[in-house]
Amino acid sequence: KARLKFFENYRIKKPVSKYFEEFNLLFLRYANIYDNVAFLYNYPERDSNVLRSILDLKKWFSEDTLVYHKFYRKTLARYSEITFKFLKNPVLDASMIGFIDSFFSGRNRDYLLYNQVLRNPLLLKDSAAIGKVISMVKGEPFRKQLQMLLEVPKNVDASLMVNILGDTCSETELFERVNSSLVYVDFWASWCAPCRAEMPKSKKMKELFKDSSVEFVYISIDEKSNAWLKANKIEGLGSYPLSYLLNRPKDAPVVKQLMVNTIPRYVIFNRNGEVLNSNAPRPSDPALIPLLKKLLNEQK
Repeated sequence: KARLKFFENYRIKKPVSKYFEEFNLLFLRYANIYDNVAFLYNYPERDSNVLRSILDLKKWFSEDTLVYHKFYRKTLARYSEITFKFLKNPVLDASMIGFIDSFFSGRNRDYLLYNQVLRNPLLLKDSAAIGKVISMVKGEPFRKQLQMLLEVPKNVDASLMVNILGDTCSETELFERVNSSLVYVDFWASWCAPCRAEMPKSKKMKELFKDSSVEFVYISIDEKSNAWLKANKIEGLGSYPLSYLLNRPKDAPVVKQLMVNTIPRYVIFNRNGEVLNSNAPRPSDPALIPLLKKLLNEQK
């Protein structure tokens, strides 16, 4: 109520667009539902009044197009936990998957199945279990993201890489997709603390050069695709199409040719894939900005 009152007062003082108003009212509705669910979670499991209240909340999860909003997914996941607690008495996450499959539908069901795998370390290590869940998921994009959690087969071309959308390309094809004078490549991994410490500054660099002919490409040498997916999301690269995972990093030609033995490592290429600087400054290094500007002028 306090949040809604604040928004109503804000709306009176400063007119807002219809979209802004609708989005924020929707956000506030699900924030309130989340609080209610969290409150009910602490009640005894067999309280009939609480169970009735929980089941009444299901009507707010009928519009599955909202699943693409983070606030909705957060509330949906919490709601699935409490319904499972009151209706099933949880013992194993495997039974939680069965419950999700029977109790929810559409995109809600697909997201919850995906989320259940992502948050369960045991399932993440079990390719057969992930495969079973994949067969249960009906639509995109969660089916594709689950497929990415499977370990890459050893017979896959070592030069191939995959992005967050599940699109694969070779190192050569990468430069065909990038229509910029310069390509600043960041070799990193989820487990590399110095790599991830540079990510906030890298984001600022992307913003600084967004109107220039510079593309920022991220190539992970993670061996585990699930670790890359998690780190990718945390670092704000969850929907960035130029964030890639090498299929076989130890055998990848680009890793061998550039001798990427330590990370973070930054390399600047021209539009043809030719190396202009094989050991470029980090995003936090003041030398990077003048270097990129100098190289841009040389490429004209």
